[in-house]
Amino acid sequence: MNVCVFCSSSNQTDERHKKQAFRLGQQVALSGNALLYGVATGGLMDAVAEGTRDEKREVKL
Repeated sequence: MNVCVFCSSSNQTDERHKKQAFRLGQQVALSGNALLYGVATGGLMDAVAEGTRDEKREVKL
């Protein structure tokens, strides 16, 4: 299954929120899903993608 995420791409995001977004990406991956997202280069969107990649799952653009 693909999980689509839409959230902030601002680099002015609190570090606590980025850590939670990273964990969300890990949970997407650990549940056996791929992440579908809008190719942000920062902020929460990027943190979710990094978490998914960290668990060796696919990130689709």
